[in-house]
Amino acid sequence: MSQGPITLCIDIGGSKTKLVRCDARSLPLEAEPVRKDTPANAGPEATLELVIDALPELAGDFDRIAIGYPGVIRDGICATAVNLAPAWHGFPIAAAFAERLGKPARAANDADVQGLGSIRGKGTELVLTLGTGIGSALFRDGLLIPNCEFGHLPYGNNSSFERELGKNALHELGWELWVERVPPALEVFRRCFNPDLILVGGGNARFLSRIELAADVVIVPNEAGLYGGVRLWMGGFER
Repeated sequence: MSQGPITLCIDIGGSKTKLVRCDARSLPLEAEPVRKDTPANAGPEATLELVIDALPELAGDFDRIAIGYPGVIRDGICATAVNLAPAWHGFPIAAAFAERLGKPARAANDADVQGLGSIRGKGTELVLTLGTGIGSALFRDGLLIPNCEFGHLPYGNNSSFERELGKNALHELGWELWVERVPPALEVFRRCFNPDLILVGGGNARFLSRIELAADVVIVPNEAGLYGGVRLWMGGFER
């Protein structure tokens, strides 16, 4: 039995786009999210069509929409599109999804949504997502500082965290060498932000289970990037 309004939670990624229906407790109403390959050089229209085509697989209706997007979102509009097609830049993602799907929609940076689905809500919590790129979010006592893009900060010799830890680096190095880069990068973030907790998610976080991590690092389920969408509709948060 579901409780409260049903949220269609959508996680748009550079490689995969995922959908699931959740009730007001952030609990999925299906055993597994629907997963689809994000079209190459995916623009907004192609992604919208992918979502619409996938809706019958969810086998149920929904009352509202929450979207996690891999870039900066301001007032429901995409401000950056680093790992997606340039056509996303300036796209009114919340309004467009609401119009095409016929339900109210809210959108936020995907790492912000991941954090909303996984934080404890106490102290300073840093969220990092390891996927196609590097996402990040920062919370203080559960309050989100939106659109932190720490992955684009300079790191190493004329490089960035995203270049050193993104999907391309993983494919080039192999997981054994790639995973050795993660603890030193976490130490940089630790020195800069002094977090009480570092929560690491994203599709490539699974490789971290093969190494020993510091006590303040927690690997969170990748699905938190979906379920956190429910919290976009709680407490008045809207971007």
